Amino acid sequence: MRTLLLAIVGAAGLGALPAVAQETQCLAYRVTVEDFAQRGIDAETGLASVVEVLERRMDEHGASPPTATLLGDDMVVVRVPVKLDPAGLRDDLARPGEFSIHVVERTFPTSELPVMLIGPDRIVASSVEVPEVSFLLHAASVLDGGVVVEARGTFDSSTGEPVVSFTLDERGRSAFAKATRANVLAQFAVVLDGIVLTAPVIREPITSGRGQIAGGFTPELANELALLLRSGALPARLVLLGEGAAACIP
Repeated sequence: MRTLLLAIVGAAGLGALPAVAQETQCLAYRVTVEDFAQRGIDAETGLASVVEVLERRMDEHGASPPTATLLGDDMVVVRVPVKLDPAGLRDDLARPGEFSIHVVERTFPTSELPVMLIGPDRIVASSVEVPEVSFLLHAASVLDGGVVVEARGTFDSSTGEPVVSFTLDERGRSAFAKATRANVLAQFAVVLDGIVLTAPVIREPITSGRGQIAGGFTPELANELALLLRSGALPARLVLLGEGAAACIP
């Protein structure tokens, strides 16, 4: 099926398709099903989750109805109205969307990786704000994206800068309150897809279950990050196989 898809994408042109088809284009991805085992989920559950996350992301972008279709045992095709700019969405849809917050053990120059300090209980992450600085983090996260119930792009009331505000469910609120009480004056790193977005110092316990993420964002990026938090993380990596109207295999 994958070879057939690539052959069709390579040989067919948009002009050869019916006018109705030209209103919709598709993005075809290979699902890295090997990733499911690392999460302890079976393939059926994992593929269903991939479809669910992709359809939530498409719904957030305004597709009605959002449509993601499985083909075989490792492919998914997403139908995208042309008006939504499929080429512009192809990377956003496939982003892992892995959100987590970790206690920072220390920072160090990116060029001086402290190899001796890395172990199963620590991870290293680079910074989006200051690329020349990396973070040594506790591997166990304080929070993950599964406890985020609402997120939106907005503006900080004091500085006016674009930020992402978020709300946690009760489990997340309780865990965050406990962690911040135990780590007052420590840095907490906000991590998305392995990159530290920001790493504020916790000045006091945060018990409300609400917070905001600032990281030198544009309004567009703040909205995109909020969308990723709302839609949840993909359970496996997606690899683009084909795009365009020709990828819309019936």
